[in-house]
Amino acid sequence: MFNGKKCSGLTLAELITCIVVIGVLISAFYSGSSLYSRAKLNAVIEDFHRYDFAVSTFRQKYDYYPGDMPEATQVWREKTSNGDGNSKIGYNTINEPESYLAFQHLSLAGYIDGRFSGSGTRGTKIGVNTPKSPYRNLTTYWFYTDNLWGNYPESIGMFFSGIESEGYSDHRIKAVDAYFIDKKIDDYRPYTGKLITFSTKDGECVTSNKNFTNKIDNLDDVKYKFDDEDDRCSVFYSLKRNTFDN
Repeated sequence: MFNGKKCSGLTLAELITCIVVIGVLISAFYSGSSLYSRAKLNAVIEDFHRYDFAVSTFRQKYDYYPGDMPEATQVWREKTSNGDGNSKIGYNTINEPESYLAFQHLSLAGYIDGRFSGSGTRGTKIGVNTPKSPYRNLTTYWFYTDNLWGNYPESIGMFFSGIESEGYSDHRIKAVDAYFIDKKIDDYRPYTGKLITFSTKDGECVTSNKNFTNKIDNLDDVKYKFDDEDDRCSVFYSLKRNTFDN
């Protein structure tokens, strides 16, 4: 293995060679790291497409969204629970949270891999009631029907974000990584199109000077904050064919 200490006591030509070799090794390290990061982001994009197709196929066969299906126990018996059949994938319902039931219904129907509990009264448990994301530890997906605090028409979609140790939602996506995904599959704008990137705190993740929990004007003017290297973003990917625009 190359050892930088061996560069001491060398001629000028040999020292230059050592410096070049060190530069090549550093460049190779960062190039490999960048390729690895992009591979993980591409895997997230593949997950979006996979779940989008699975939800669409499920609805065509059963006439309901996964998680919302009111006759699920007639098909899979005691292995699952029923949704309320209101054409939404809800989080707070009288039965099990439909956000978690959705993964179980898709799995039982054979449209996705994995086994899921379908329950989540104490929050998200990755690998138990939601799938693990390839992005990094403590990141996952869950289904939800939302209008994102009144900023858009109500739509069924997937959240891609993280969880805290208590099992509740937390922002764990870097702005530059959210932009990479957005540029690949949508319009590279955080507040328009099929994929919405947001944070619930002012000035984080994107350039809006408003908290996303408030109504936001001029959605087209909002940009990603590439100078923010912290994990401050969450992503909502619409599974309906409509897009989120003014």
